[in-house]
Amino acid sequence: MASAIGHPPVAWDFGRYITVTRLAFGAGFIGEAGTWQLLANAVAPVAQTYSSWQAFARGFVTARGSWMRNAGNEWSGAHEETVQVVHRLLDPTNSSSLWQQVPWEAIHHSDHMPA
Repeated sequence: MASAIGHPPVAWDFGRYITVTRLAFGAGFIGEAGTWQLLANAVAPVAQTYSSWQAFARGFVTARGSWMRNAGNEWSGAHEETVQVVHRLLDPTNSSSLWQQVPWEAIHHSDHMPA
């Protein structure tokens, strides 16, 4: 995918990694401490690649769009929904958006890390 979009799909990979980790936790395959540790281990490449929620969102949407073009017709319409969700997350007037509540720099300092 990197050759198709011009850079490694770090945001897309991280988004998928989060989903798999969340599902593994929900299924009981890993505990809470293990979940937070897995997520913490994946933060560095994201923080080194992007400087803001906006940059992360652009990277995610670009890579997801590339993936969608190759995923087949069963996914039609889903990309537009994703773009709409990203716009809501980035909307500075959306006080319920975690992307508005949590500054980008906070990804370096998780308060959920196991002791």
